Amino acid sequence: MPTDESSGKGISKRATSGGRGSCPKDPATQQKEASGLFAELEKVLGRMAPYRVSYTDIEGTHRELERARQLLGEKDRGIEALRKEKDAVIERQSDNIAYLEKRNGDNLGTYKTEYSAFKKAKEEAERNKSAVQEEAKRSLVVEVNKWKKLLEEKRVKTASVQQRLGRLEREKRNVDKKLQDWENNLKVLEEVNLKGIATGITDLHGRWIDIVRTYFLVALPESFMTSLKDYDRWERIPSILGVELPLTPNNSPEARKVRMITALHILSSLLCDIILTPSYIPESEFASRAMKEILDDQYHVDEKREKMVRGLILTVYGEEEVGQAGRRAVDSMIDKAKECLGDLTPDIEGFIGELRVLLEELVKIWKKAQKSQRMILASVESMEGEDGEWDHLEEFGTPSVSLERTNTKLFPRIFVPDDIIHSGTVVWSTQQALIGAQMEYEEFIEAQTRKRKEVEKLKQNSFKTKFSSMFPGKPRRQLSISSGQGTKSVPASPDVNGGSFPALGDAGVQGSPTSSVNH
Repeated sequence: MPTDESSGKGISKRATSGGRGSCPKDPATQQKEASGLFAELEKVLGRMAPYRVSYTDIEGTHRELERARQLLGEKDRGIEALRKEKDAVIERQSDNIAYLEKRNGDNLGTYKTEYSAFKKAKEEAERNKSAVQEEAKRSLVVEVNKWKKLLEEKRVKTASVQQRLGRLEREKRNVDKKLQDWENNLKVLEEVNLKGIATGITDLHGRWIDIVRTYFLVALPESFMTSLKDYDRWERIPSILGVELPLTPNNSPEARKVRMITALHILSSLLCDIILTPSYIPESEFASRAMKEILDDQYHVDEKREKMVRGLILTVYGEEEVGQAGRRAVDSMIDKAKECLGDLTPDIEGFIGELRVLLEELVKIWKKAQKSQRMILASVESMEGEDGEWDHLEEFGTPSVSLERTNTKLFPRIFVPDDIIHSGTVVWSTQQALIGAQMEYEEFIEAQTRKRKEVEKLKQNSFKTKFSSMFPGKPRRQLSISSGQGTKSVPASPDVNGGSFPALGDAGVQGSPTSSVNH
């Protein structure tokens, strides 16, 4: 490859030239830089190799090389200008920095102090923040663990409850299935003709009143009412029977009517408790009464359940067993009626005989009522606002509606929950029979009180006579008794110690509290 001195000179000049104020370089450095330049030249020549054939004109090649050298010189000059400008900027900035440092020199110490305090405060805050965060973290961990424990307990309980619910649900399905099977196997309750029941009860009610009238609206024999002991018993009869009726031991029309009213009232309560129950349970009379309460409760909770229980009873017990329970109920009522009403009629056996016939007929009617789909009930209790719906017997007088009044039940009301089959019978306290009987009863009590006082006085006089006869021949001293009506003398009885005291039973000794005794 041809060489050119001018080119070598240019390269040497570029290699050896330096910036303003540059220091001479040692030979080793210069040789290293020269090696670098020759390596660069080799690269340039390598890039120009493809064009070597085209440049056959040596002069053209020198001209190209010269232009490249000029362009390189221009770039060197631009770089030198930029270096000078950089130095100028650095110098200006150094001046500005010196100015700022000088201007802020007085505040720098304060700034450093405040910054140091701020840094310490920041570090303290960071430490406090870390402590608080750690404490909060610990508390949160404790609380989270607590809730995790509670949640686990709840989960366990929930699982247990769900298991129980599942078990109960299965049991419920089994029970429902059994109930459905029972319902399918139960005897179907009937659509009972309520009018037929009402007709039978009404006919029996009239005969019921007739036999009670026959045996209780009669005069009692004198043997029932002569002795004082009998009179005392008559005074206690209302409380013994549990009634508040003016019973008196005489044969006035009012007294006989009250005895009839008392008998009807007691029999009506016995009918409800023993005969007119929703079902007859063969085991015992108590079981029948208990089942009546159960059925009444079930009706108010779920009418379907009440029907199911009655149907179950009819299914479990056969006709013969129910008939036997009905006969037992009749016997039980007969015994209780005889016990309660024996003192109110002279022929209790005759009454019991006719009563049994009516009760047996009533049981037949009521066994049909027990099979009714709608439960038929009997009651001697008035619901609020129902008093005016009860019937009364005109033979006891016309009740006054202007006076405050109460009633006494004489025959039960028969009904289904939304309809009345038989209204039932009462006697009102404002009917003439009870008004007249009450006046006689008050006179009877006054006479009893007077009689007791007379008997007590007779006892005192008898005691005085007996006591005086124990000391015959003893002289009796006179006692001077002063009272508001003057002074009088009475004989004194000797005492066991040789003294004396006023005679017992003497009105003078029991006189005014102001009386005085002089020996």
